[in-house]
Amino acid sequence: MKRISVIVPVYNVEKYLPGALKSIELQTIGLQNLEVIMVNDGSPDGCKDIMDSYAKKHANFHAIHLQSPSGAAGRPRNIGMQMATGDYIMFLDPDDYYEDTACETLYNHITQYSADMGRGNFLARSSYSSFEHSNVNYFPVHTKYINGIDEFKLFYRLTPAVWASIFRRDFILKNNLQFPEKIAGQDMVFIINALLLAKGIFFTKTRVANYRVRDGEDKSISMDVNFKFFQSMSSAQKLTYDLFCKFNKENDYSHLLVAHTTYYINKFINADGLKAEEKLEALRGFHWYFQLVKKLDAYPDDVKSRFLIDKIINEEYMSAIAIMDYFKYNNLQASYPVVSKQKSNSEAQAELDRIYNMRTWKMIEKYRNFAQNTRFGRFVRRVIIKVFAGTTR
Repeated sequence: MKRISVIVPVYNVEKYLPGALKSIELQTIGLQNLEVIMVNDGSPDGCKDIMDSYAKKHANFHAIHLQSPSGAAGRPRNIGMQMATGDYIMFLDPDDYYEDTACETLYNHITQYSADMGRGNFLARSSYSSFEHSNVNYFPVHTKYINGIDEFKLFYRLTPAVWASIFRRDFILKNNLQFPEKIAGQDMVFIINALLLAKGIFFTKTRVANYRVRDGEDKSISMDVNFKFFQSMSSAQKLTYDLFCKFNKENDYSHLLVAHTTYYINKFINADGLKAEEKLEALRGFHWYFQLVKKLDAYPDDVKSRFLIDKIINEEYMSAIAIMDYFKYNNLQASYPVVSKQKSNSEAQAELDRIYNMRTWKMIEKYRNFAQNTRFGRFVRRVIIKVFAGTTR
């Protein structure tokens, strides 16, 4: 039996797949201790040939080809887990790559602590920069071990990076852990379910993976911000919220709200590809989520986000979209806090009143009414958006 089964879901990544598989070959734990299960989710490019060549080269590399795409990584990951025989399971997305010591580092930690699961650090690499996520600053020590999630709930706020994690296979089988299928954000549901069940959990700041932020023309499924993206994320959040309720831990869902709300707000602000009616429908789909932000008092730090959220909660969607346009055209983004510090309602209202009294805001509010309520206005809005897009490239 192999020590670790590494599951690689594959779709439309022939440009990056060789690098991902090469990083597995270079693992210091020894390739003979690994089982690599590559699951092709109906990829239309040359991934099949790449996978078959590695399966021919290494007896412990297995290529599985599905007939049609499922639309997300959940199905191929589930199939990979069904096929796995290793003592432990790891995942690697095909456009990312491991540090040479990734498997050895995570294996040594999970066996040392006899843990059910654990996670290492990762470096995010975009076409513009590379950075580590600030949420690792929740951990004052290099390596943190807990017996269960109630000992240190800030584990919830870590990025749900399954590709930088390790799990005991018996733990997965015993609890029938699976990824939701056909939606983006399914890794978050899987991680939270595991955290709620695990009896031993560790995090180490040692870097184990390099996450590629595909923000150019070849965007990954999780980076392609369209209407389906918001639908999937709302579905994934609802599944996650239901898990907290199942374990009688609804209040703990506030940790995810703090960690993710600013991210969603910025996605809405920068969703240039959405038609006005799609953005309106997407906001309606997230209404339940923002209601919980208020109910659990999990507002982001910055007041810009606070009054935008309140507009959505009050179903003042057109005003919310106008505020987003204001932020977009003035190059404003919601800020990402390391630790949530709540602003008072009076502070938020004062900031809101200040913006409402600004000349630029009044102009945008008038423009929004014109652009949404008249046929000519909608045409003008499309022209303006194209002009802004052209002048900011």
